[in-house]
Amino acid sequence: MNETLLALLDELARFGTANDARETERPRRMLNITPATGRLLWILVRQARATLESLEAERIARQPQSDLFSVAPAPAEPAAAVEESAFAAAWRALDPDMLTPREALDALYRLKALEAPNQETP
Repeated sequence: MNETLLALLDELARFGTANDARETERPRRMLNITPATGRLLWILVRQARATLESLEAERIARQPQSDLFSVAPAPAEPAAAVEESAFAAAWRALDPDMLTPREALDALYRLKALEAPNQETP
């Protein structure tokens, strides 16, 4: 720590000690930590910060953060894509404007049967 900071901390400690000597009610007391404890905490925080910065640098070196405005890579094709092709083909073959209500209901049941192996229904 530099001398200016140490002087400020000593002044704060003296102020807190004087205040606590005057005040008898606990809510009005400052209850400061001792200067030695404060220095120990400063050392611990400084070391923790250095450790965290080191860990963060290692993480960035392994996998840099992607640009928020870059194009995301295409997601990998799921294994179920092959099974879904029958569903997709049946879906594309439908022309809802040409179906009667009964044919539309039958088509929905056929699509539901094609979908059933791929997804669990609640």
